[in-house]
Amino acid sequence: VGTHAPFHMPGNSTDYKPYYVKVMERYGVDLVLAGHYHSHRFETLFEGKKPVNEYLGVTYLNGAGGGIKSVGNNDPHEFAKGYVIDILEDRIVIKQINAKGDVLLTYEVMNRKLKPKEEATKEELIDSIKAERDEENETITFTWSPKFHKNVKEMIIKEAYRDQREELFVFPSPGYVTHTFDKCNNDLDSLYILEITFADGTKETLEFKYNLSGGMNLKTKEVHDDNVIITFDPPAEHYSAIINRYDIYLNGELFTSVNGTIPGKNYVPVTEALIMGLESKTEYHMVVKAYGRIGFLYSDEITFTTK
Repeated sequence: VGTHAPFHMPGNSTDYKPYYVKVMERYGVDLVLAGHYHSHRFETLFEGKKPVNEYLGVTYLNGAGGGIKSVGNNDPHEFAKGYVIDILEDRIVIKQINAKGDVLLTYEVMNRKLKPKEEATKEELIDSIKAERDEENETITFTWSPKFHKNVKEMIIKEAYRDQREELFVFPSPGYVTHTFDKCNNDLDSLYILEITFADGTKETLEFKYNLSGGMNLKTKEVHDDNVIITFDPPAEHYSAIINRYDIYLNGELFTSVNGTIPGKNYVPVTEALIMGLESKTEYHMVVKAYGRIGFLYSDEITFTTK
């Protein structure tokens, strides 16, 4: 890929384009050529860091000044730089030269896509997928086998709640074996959906669900023939200002909704609700889902029988 300004350098650079970087990384682009700053820079990066394995990373070459006019008292023939790039099947060879034709630097960028396919059953590939939560840092890291390379066409990891982020993987090399999401909050429910499309076109869907420990302490306070009073804990203090509503499901269907805060009181959360219109002597499975300005937060469930 060739571009005028390098787009991979974060910080104060207005040229930094993270969406371009993501595309380069997703498809395993070998080499990105750029100029603009007239300063030589050669580096291989993945997600802004040195790659964790030899099959990951995009190499960026930011070219030095190529003009024959020198800066200051420098010899113009020494100052001016150019590059000779040989593209071979298994690697790209880059030579930096000056205006005299002297070779100053030599680099090689290996073709990471050439590793042969390693046979694996679909069951083996699915079983290799693991999810590890780091509660202290509130992250979740997914890992899978390097055998996804050439056995899996693509995999999409979806964050079902709140931000609803989505990542697409196409496995251009065996190095694509992990991804980490932040904001996996310990005091909220989380659901991640993995949609796998195998090389033969068949598909498989996996879910990784994590519920708030203990839920919201949902309980019945009073049960009558046609109504029930329920109680539940308020949200964590830092969510009390954003709680919007509680959706009440009975036997799998949305029955009613109640406000998340007491009307007229500044951010005082509701912790009790009267649910009316029930049938007598009937068993109900109730699910209460809490929603805030950032979307779904968490849920809890109980079963009770009216009088």
